Amino acid sequence: MYHFRDSNGREIDAVLTLPDGRWAAIECKLGASRIAAAAASLAAAVRAIDTDSVGEPMFRLIVTATGSTFTLADGTITVPLHRLLP
Repeated sequence: MYHFRDSNGREIDAVLTLPDGRWAAIECKLGASRIAAAAASLAAAVRAIDTDSVGEPMFRLIVTATGSTFTLADGTITVPLHRLLP
């Protein structure tokens, strides 16, 4: 797991990488009210990555402290932290 930040200030809170090269982009926000801003920020950061070289992310995920689990129109998944429990 890594953190991504480019010289323009775009960032991804957590970049999950697998041994086969697949990866996922994860953003963490305290409240569900920040989901729209988080999705826009995550999309901008992914666009800044050379996906021709590393491929598209397996998924984009926004983890919040509260809220519901749903998928945004762009395919980004949102989930409250308690839903990640086994």
